Amino acid sequence: MKPALLILDMVKQSFSESFRGGILHKGKDEQVRVINDLAKYFRSRGFPIYWIIQKYRSDLSDAPLLMRKKKEMKFIEGTAGCELLDELQYRKGEPIIVKKRYSAFFGTNLQKRLQHDNIDSLVVAGINTHACIRQTSIDAYCHDYAVIWPQGGVNSSLPEYGDNTIKYMAGGLVEIMSIQEIKILIG
Repeated sequence: MKPALLILDMVKQSFSESFRGGILHKGKDEQVRVINDLAKYFRSRGFPIYWIIQKYRSDLSDAPLLMRKKKEMKFIEGTAGCELLDELQYRKGEPIIVKKRYSAFFGTNLQKRLQHDNIDSLVVAGINTHACIRQTSIDAYCHDYAVIWPQGGVNSSLPEYGDNTIKYMAGGLVEIMSIQEIKILIG
């Protein structure tokens, strides 16, 4: 097994108390703890970590259609809102991949990087379970990667959709494991 850790969209704007009623802010500490623990473990084993964020031009010309239609000014490049949370233990030199759509595979070089590193499985953490985590994981599954979601490592700003997504995805597309189970599996 040669895994990589994908950490999606753990940016300041999403965890602000004003973003969607602060729902992600409430679970932030536990989610950050899980992600930092996994990142530390992956580094200790020499496995790659990919930090994935979304950000868009201020004119929204590279944003998804619905964002452009609604003129939603979120995750704008050059603003603090699309920076990684300060509490995350990002290490200089670890790749940051910018995505423009839900999937970290769509329009990025992620697949080439994973192939270059001979990766066969992915631990996917971050937000939002119902959107970016789900779409990235489905695309990973379609590329024949085994996909694992860490308990406490994924969260959704729309809990009902997030819970439904977990039920659907755990039906065979992903495995949901504790940090300890992931460490045992990886060795």
